[in-house]
Amino acid sequence: MRTLSRIAAALALTGALLFAGAPVAAQATDEGVSRVTSAQGPTAPGTAVRVPEGDVSAAGWYDCPSGSLCVWSGPEATGSRCTWSGADADWYSGSIQCSWADNQPVRSLFNRGTSSSYWGVVVYAGANYGGVYGCLQQGYAMYDISYSFRSHRWRTSCG
Repeated sequence: MRTLSRIAAALALTGALLFAGAPVAAQATDEGVSRVTSAQGPTAPGTAVRVPEGDVSAAGWYDCPSGSLCVWSGPEATGSRCTWSGADADWYSGSIQCSWADNQPVRSLFNRGTSSSYWGVVVYAGANYGGVYGCLQQGYAMYDISYSFRSHRWRTSCG
C-alpha cells in the first residue's frame, strides 16, 4: 500500500508541474527526482512558478528568510509557516520541528535558497529522506498544493 501511495504522490507532482497548461520538461534523475526546466506564461494552482524579487504582489513569499526553504499551511504563502536553512530528516522531531505538518498538509512552499552550491531542495513524503516527492529550484514556489511532506535536503541541482 505504501508503494502505491508513493507512486500516486510522484504522479501527482509530475502532473502538478504544469506551465501554461502544458507539461513542464520534468525528468527523472539518478535518484528519481523530478526537475522543473522552465517557467513561462500563466500558471494553474499547484504549478511551480518563479517568484520575482521585489514584486509587491509577492510580498508574502518574501516573509521567507533569504537562504531558506519555507512551507505554509495555507495557499499562496498564508497561514502558519515553517522555515529551514539546512536539511531536516524529520519535520516532526528534527532539530527544527514543524508543529502543524503532522496533521495538516503543506499548501504552499518556496525555495528561497541563495547558495551557489545548492540550487535545489528535494522534499520527501517520509522521515529520513524516504519517499522522494520532487525537487524545487531556487526562486521557485508552489502556491496552491495539498501534500504531506516530512523531510527535505538541499542538492547541487534538480537535474
